[in-house]
Amino acid sequence: MAWKDGFIAVDWGTTNRRAYLINSDGLCADEFEDGQGILSVPAGGFGNAVAEIRRRLGDKPLLLAGMVGSNRGWVDAPYVPAPAGLDDLARALVWPEQGRIALVPGVSFLCDGDADVMRGEELQLLGALAAGLVSPDALVCHPGTHNKWVVLREGRIIRFRTVMTGELFNVLREHSILADLIGGTVEGVVRLPWACAVVFRAIASRPSCSRSAHASSLARPKRATHRPMQAGC
Repeated sequence: MAWKDGFIAVDWGTTNRRAYLINSDGLCADEFEDGQGILSVPAGGFGNAVAEIRRRLGDKPLLLAGMVGSNRGWVDAPYVPAPAGLDDLARALVWPEQGRIALVPGVSFLCDGDADVMRGEELQLLGALAAGLVSPDALVCHPGTHNKWVVLREGRIIRFRTVMTGELFNVLREHSILADLIGGTVEGVVRLPWACAVVFRAIASRPSCSRSAHASSLARPKRATHRPMQAGC
């Protein structure tokens, strides 16, 4: 089973799961999305959940990202400390099944008493970078329930901060005294064609592997805005 012949990339979060079949040309040939996030997987059930993905998309190697690699998920993939880029994530892949299944680590930040973590957003950010949606040197807003403001420098994640903008908006819209004044439909995020940009063209070679694992990963970045990077650690 060779990665160069195609693989399955999975963005596996707390409540949702998105899987993409990547062919030998690095293109998305098929995909599905469901509500089978990590919290819906029973104890000891990740093997069956992975088998289900393969039944739907084929018997291919898997590259898994998101909360599936947390201590609440399948196998803990330790955070890579910032500054971190594509090569750093590739070197830190965790292999639940050698040569066939790899978990992408998240990124941590610690500087001058500030600390933060991300898991899953790093792939979306690097995917946006690979797709030319953001500059290698930028301040990027990654919107969501917990927004991430991320400083990129030379294509690497330098520092970031999590803010609860999305969650606070939802509380105000659903439960506050202002709820009756907030009308209209909240627009969903824009999805890019083919489930977004290719992140990793060749994901990693690990000395512990029996062979090099060449892969490409899809990211599904949400709409990103940017301006020239100003901040630093």
